Amino acid sequence: MDNYYIPNKKFSLPKIPSLKFKFPKINFGLIFKILGVLILLVIILAGVLWYIYGRPAYAIYVAAKELKDSSYGLQQSLKTQDLDKIEQNLTNFKGHYSDFKKVYNEKSGPLKSLPYVKDYVGDVDHFLAASDKGIDLGFLVLDTLKPYAADLGLKEGSKLTNEQKIEKLANVLPKLSNEVDKISGLMLDIDSELAQVDATKYPEEFRGVLIRDQIVSIKTVFSELAQKSPKFKGLFEQLPTLLGVLEPKKYLVLMANSTEIRMNGGFTTYAIVVEMDKGIPKVLKSVDTYFIDVDSYALVNQNIYPQYYFIGDYLRLNRIYARDALSLTPDFKDSSDYFINRYWNLHPGTGAAGLLPKVDGVIQVNTHLAIELLRVLGPVDVKGRSFLTDQGTYKGFGDTEFNSDNIIYNLEVIANSELSEIEGRKDIIRFLLESILNKVLNAKTENLIPLAQTFLEALGSKDIIINSFDLTVEQAMQDLGYAGRIRTVPNGSWDYLFVVHSNLGGGKRDWLVTRETTKEVYKKDGNSYSKVSIKVNNPKSPDWWEQPWLYTYKDFIRVYVPEGSKIVKATASDGSDINTKELTSDEYKKEMFDFYFWLEESKSMTLNIEYTLPDTVDLNDYKLLLQKQSGTHGDLYTIIHDNNEKKFTLNSDMEISL
Repeated sequence: MDNYYIPNKKFSLPKIPSLKFKFPKINFGLIFKILGVLILLVIILAGVLWYIYGRPAYAIYVAAKELKDSSYGLQQSLKTQDLDKIEQNLTNFKGHYSDFKKVYNEKSGPLKSLPYVKDYVGDVDHFLAASDKGIDLGFLVLDTLKPYAADLGLKEGSKLTNEQKIEKLANVLPKLSNEVDKISGLMLDIDSELAQVDATKYPEEFRGVLIRDQIVSIKTVFSELAQKSPKFKGLFEQLPTLLGVLEPKKYLVLMANSTEIRMNGGFTTYAIVVEMDKGIPKVLKSVDTYFIDVDSYALVNQNIYPQYYFIGDYLRLNRIYARDALSLTPDFKDSSDYFINRYWNLHPGTGAAGLLPKVDGVIQVNTHLAIELLRVLGPVDVKGRSFLTDQGTYKGFGDTEFNSDNIIYNLEVIANSELSEIEGRKDIIRFLLESILNKVLNAKTENLIPLAQTFLEALGSKDIIINSFDLTVEQAMQDLGYAGRIRTVPNGSWDYLFVVHSNLGGGKRDWLVTRETTKEVYKKDGNSYSKVSIKVNNPKSPDWWEQPWLYTYKDFIRVYVPEGSKIVKATASDGSDINTKELTSDEYKKEMFDFYFWLEESKSMTLNIEYTLPDTVDLNDYKLLLQKQSGTHGDLYTIIHDNNEKKFTLNSDMEISL
């Protein structure tokens, strides 16, 4: 029998006394009174805020809208290019602008005390100060052009074509050189105000309208004009010679592919001879740069070592081909002179390249310019054009349309994918150039100012570089920074930096690769040092990426620094071998630090360089000459000195004080 425990007493729960919970009386009337008072206070506060901030902001908004509406007449008169109407509408606009400024000055005070908002209101102050000078500049330009209005077709009823206006303008500009000083002064004032606006804090777009890019574009143009306007006198005087007004000039135009960066910009893939006659361009001949020395033993150039060791060691070539002549130095005059004297002028005039005419200068154009021109002019196509096949027959390109969004992709597909083995495939470049030039010469009136802005930005960013064999013209180009020279610092107390990338892998990764460079200068143990960090990012390829364009980025970096600098340490963030070399350039009076590495797809790497600076560089009054490499776009830079920091996108050569 199982034994179980059986209690002998009944178990019962103890009695729990009943609990009575009495809710306190709630005075809902009092609560609603308090709530009502709070709501009233919120309403009153909102009213006060509206009165203090909202009403002024709304008043400024209304005045700004009225000012915008009043600008319509000025915009329309600019399209007509009638100086009398432009002056009339500018005077009218100035009156409305004065009304807006009065409202703004009366109402903006309270807004300047608001956190976050005050920074943007401060920018408005700078824009207004720049606008004051801009209006003065407008009247100065009108007064300067008035005596020549009829000659330039700037009168109502003028029948001059764009081509005729270009010729007339080239003749008139030398007469305007006396006004350069006044124009330059106003340009400097405008740039001084715009330089204080930080474009990076603005959104890229708002309700479909580009914001940041427009601010950057305006700042870039006026910065370029401000820096170069004191030297425009020389440009104005030499334009008739440059544009072939006095006698026709022939220029060799090198088409550089920016998706494959070399020292002097994009890889030189195609050459076109253009004649300038009274300012009007005409294409005379085109040639694939691969054909220039492909069948001429006399042009074989095996002088690689030691000066151009990277051509043999990294590009794996046993000779310097004509197509690589622009890959030897970032100084455009030196490299283009080498191309002309070593290949172009020595060519026998036979073989695949045919007869190569003598030229009066060399102009390099990066593919980025084509994008910007099509953005202004609209699309072009090559319908009805054809190219020579390897079988000696001609094949049409079809009706492919090229616009600012697809031009690079279409060119790469034609040249390096679909037709990569067809020798005549690059004729598409000539056809595109002819189509774009035709659109430029027949541009609508409203597109002329955007076109001028596009060309000015291209000259500043080195998407157009000019080497004229006329010494006076060349000097004018060098003075303006349009000749692509390695520059000398204004005096020995300045620091110097020029970071030059070369894609020696044959692929098109510069289409995707991004770069960030940080330079810091400091004192340590009584000596001056600098640290330069160069981050290179080779992102994952998009779905449309073609296999022939390759995936690995092979970057040869040459860093130009002041003469007398010495490397202390150079490392890669991923520990990879960077093939460091220290060289001296007696010609440019610079030290050259060379590095080479491979970067796989979806990887990034930072090259860190620490080096001494010569005692001549003054860190107490620090100034830096920073040069931009042709063909690069969107490279971010940060300069740090003594707790001061400056961040920016490098769009042109810069002179920096910190």
